[in-house]
Amino acid sequence: MRAKDIDDLLRNKEGHRSSLQRLLGHAENLRTWTAELRAVLDDELRFHVEVGNIKGEVLFLICRNAAVATRLRFQSEDIISRLKPLQTFQSVTRISVKVADTSTP
Repeated sequence: MRAKDIDDLLRNKEGHRSSLQRLLGHAENLRTWTAELRAVLDDELRFHVEVGNIKGEVLFLICRNAAVATRLRFQSEDIISRLKPLQTFQSVTRISVKVADTSTP
């Protein structure tokens, strides 16, 4: 890829962020949200989960295995109540938990 092509990907167009800038911004949001989530979780769960997205009232979590997913589902109301004071999570009323497919082809 030429330097000019990379510049085009990163350049604001008519005051709007490029697709790559939006993607990088969302990735940074996910890292921040995951750190905020992990701060309220128990030590046993903390590093086995990350935020997949926040859409409207739903917080989407991705975890490493089914045991963690089950614990998160049972604790979801408590987790929501601990996250509510944080501005990012004020609209969250529900948690959706998915197990990441970690198998390799």
